Amino acid sequence: MHSGPCDLIHGSTHPVEEGLSTISIIVARQIAPVAAVNELVSQFSDEIIGRLGLPYPERSVNIITQITDTSVERLSALTGKLGKLPASRSDPGGQDPRTRSCPPRSAPP
Repeated sequence: MHSGPCDLIHGSTHPVEEGLSTISIIVARQIAPVAAVNELVSQFSDEIIGRLGLPYPERSVNIITQITDTSVERLSALTGKLGKLPASRSDPGGQDPRTRSCPPRSAPP
């Protein structure tokens, strides 16, 4: 998919640089369509070079971290689509210094 350090996107005459970045995704297990998250991520599989998923039962979430090698435009496309899914949040690390917090912990039963 990658033709070198720069690719032309959308017929533009300006080269678009590609780079490494990380994406953190927090998925609320009881609400989010996990299959939809996996399907969406698979559409970008050529640009994802690593993925780590961890369940976090104390907060009823799954945490997914991905490493990508792609353009800012493709990174924005992926995180934008992920952000539209119910009960999922994504943050492109290295691109956006803001952090997002998890929902508060539930009281123990």
